[in-house]
This record gives sequence, structure tokens and C-alpha cells, in this order.
Amino acid sequence: NVTRVLARLFAIDAPVDRPQTSAQLGEIAWRLIPPSDPGLFNQALMELGALICTARGPRCPQCPVANWCLALRRGVVDALPTRRPARRALPVTHHVTAICCQNRYLFVQRGARGLWARMWQMPTAEHLSGTAQAAQVRAWLRAQMGISTYLPACLGSFYHQTTHRSICCVCWRARLRGARPPGQWRTLDRLDDLPLANVQHRAVSLLAAHGA
Repeated sequence: NVTRVLARLFAIDAPVDRPQTSAQLGEIAWRLIPPSDPGLFNQALMELGALICTARGPRCPQCPVANWCLALRRGVVDALPTRRPARRALPVTHHVTAICCQNRYLFVQRGARGLWARMWQMPTAEHLSGTAQAAQVRAWLRAQMGISTYLPACLGSFYHQTTHRSICCVCWRARLRGARPPGQWRTLDRLDDLPLANVQHRAVSLLAAHGA
């Protein structure tokens, strides 16, 4: 609400979600705050945005600062504030493989940075093509994770949306072949203490639906 009031009052047409614009608005706000009663001023500014200078249908004739509003003077009240265009979500494919050994499934921890940092997941290939076949998934498991399995079976797929990604999640199940690799080996009813991203919860639900 305060951002909207200040952007209109000073006719700031730069996107308010840019760091530079945010810093500019912060500087303006600091200069406006009276030293005598800053709390009352801040409350009044918030209520001005909530009740008068609303996002749609602002009540400019009732605004107590209308005489000083540059946006009103220039006829651009409805056009402000502006924001950067939303980025188109990047389409990607994740191949999630449930590796089974004695009714337990392998969960490994993600790295310390990036998407879902330090969370746990079933082995997930994020750079295979959307049309990757079972043999390619098995080859990825061996090459990238040192895991030997029998040929995986595809359980199905679903879509999951994040802020910047549109993820097609393809789920596989494969039996372990050889020694157990390090990680957490869990039954599907013993996952409450493992932090999993929502996409992994959905993959687990799909696995459970297939009678895992």
C-alpha cells in the first residue's frame, strides 16, 4: 500500500519491484517521516493506500494529498505503480527414480545451493530429455550416482509449477542390483522426518498408488 501511494504521489514510473526503485522509494519515505510522531504518520500512509489510494478505483476526490499527487496531475493514476513483466516459466523435465531394495527406497540429499537446497529426494535426473527411455535413465543412475539397477519401469508423470519452472516429472521404479549405495533407505510410511519438496511428495504418492 505504501509503495503504491508513493509511486503515484511522485509519479514514479520505473518498476517498483526493481531494487533501484525500491531504494528510491525507501529514501523518499525516510524524508517524509516527521520526527515528532513517525508511528502515526506510517499508520496514516498505510491506511491511505488501503482505503483511498487503492489498486483499482482509487478515490482521488477524497484523497487528502490529491493537490500534491503528480500522477493525478498527469492523468496516470491507473497506470501506476508498474512492475517488471513476469518471466515465462522455463519448461524442464525431471526423471525421478524410486530405487527399491527389500521394500525400502533410496533418498539422497540435494546440494547446499540452488533449487530445494539440502532437501531430500529420490534420485532425480534434471538434464535428461523429456523423451528419455528406461535404458537412458538406468545409464544416468550408473554414470552420475554409481547406482546399478535393473531396467526401470515408468509409473507415469505429472506437472509441477514453481516460480520460474514448469516441471514435467516422470516417475520410474527400479530394483537395486548390487550393493546398497549410501543415503537414507526408507519405507514410504517413514518419511515424516525427511524434508521433501512438494514435487517429491507427489512422486511418493504416485509410487504408493502403484502398490509400492
